[in-house]
Amino acid sequence: MTKKKKERSSAPKLGATYQAAKLGLQVGGPVAYQALTDRSQAGFEFRLRSSNYHKGVAVSLLDAWGSKKLGHAAAISRKSITAIAPEFLAGADAAERANLDPIGSGANFIENTSGYNPAPDSFNVSQAKGYFIQKYGLGIGRKVARALVPGVYDMVNSALGKMGVHV
Repeated sequence: MTKKKKERSSAPKLGATYQAAKLGLQVGGPVAYQALTDRSQAGFEFRLRSSNYHKGVAVSLLDAWGSKKLGHAAAISRKSITAIAPEFLAGADAAERANLDPIGSGANFIENTSGYNPAPDSFNVSQAKGYFIQKYGLGIGRKVARALVPGVYDMVNSALGKMGVHV
């Protein structure tokens, strides 16, 4: 008797869905923030013409490209703690700074991951520096460890796999 082949779903995995939602929040969130706080046409025009907003979108698009090159979405999908940790920490910090206010948390998360904060329409990429160091540092470290010490990497990954996570 032959084994049935496991059919692969064409639906996006968790990591790809998260990455798309994060990019959507970074690009569309400031406009949604504008809609929730100031519904004037002048406010929307200001937001869409803001050079700070455009810088934030550019950083978000570069991050999405870098995430694709790093395999970040796939790492999130396989429950890699080195991929999930930077995202979790950016969200936790955003919520804490906003005292769990959903609108403020969203604005702070955008700032933590792109440098743009829609609340004061400010751009400060150094606010996102820690996130980028964690995300790309851990991602590159994961790839280097796998290449340089595959036996140790596999042993650690196997042990973590028993707890439901991976490196």
